[in-house]
Amino acid sequence: MKIAAWNVNSVRARLAHVLAYLAEAQPDVALLQETKSKDENFPFDDFRGAGYEVAHCGQPSYNGVAVLSRSPLADAACGMPNRADDKQARVAAATVTMNGAAVRLISAYVPNGSSVGSEKYEYKLSWLADFADYITDAARDYPGGVIVGGDFNIAPADEDIYDADDWGRGNILTSQPERDALAKLLDAGYADAHRLFEQPAGMFSWWDYRAASFARNRGLRIDLFLLSEAMAKRCKSCAPDTTPRAWEKPSDHAPVVAEFRAD
Repeated sequence: MKIAAWNVNSVRARLAHVLAYLAEAQPDVALLQETKSKDENFPFDDFRGAGYEVAHCGQPSYNGVAVLSRSPLADAACGMPNRADDKQARVAAATVTMNGAAVRLISAYVPNGSSVGSEKYEYKLSWLADFADYITDAARDYPGGVIVGGDFNIAPADEDIYDADDWGRGNILTSQPERDALAKLLDAGYADAHRLFEQPAGMFSWWDYRAASFARNRGLRIDLFLLSEAMAKRCKSCAPDTTPRAWEKPSDHAPVVAEFRAD
């Protein structure tokens, strides 16, 4: 199974890009973030025409997450039960069958946090604490495996930043409380798929639109796959696919792709 996680930065603005990527890369599953679309405006028919079932949790202009799958989806759900009153569309989940086992797919868009110490930053930390509980429950409820993919808006370590000194240690996306919150997600029984393999330096998933950041590879690795133990054992590879980031008017994120053995 091949799974791509991609912050598309508006599915309607980049529908041609997403469809082209699906046709070229042929992922079995795509986990999308920042669709920025209400459900009634989401291009369900285009994705179904491309061979994908869709579970989408929409919100106009902001956020929005989706699960696309070539195989049937079951038990689709939006949001986290422990944040039932939160109207921000940041979590979409659905189940597929893999080698006879139910595997839970979770597309996640972690809040950016704006700036350290801000109200949005405190919301981010609170959201992450609840997300840790949510994926802990998912690992218990789906012993066949859980795959969490998406934009985590946290660079796990200095090696995941083009230049930690230039970015500024302790700034947003790299502050210690954010990294501690991410560590608690891993403590819930998950592995960062990227870390399962020896990786070359400079493997990033996001580049600012400004200052020719992509051409200079001044990026951050903030788009991640977190895998439950069952899926970590099956994972064959995980790496960003920078091809779509070089297209005209791209998302500022590249897809991250993980591949899994069936047995």
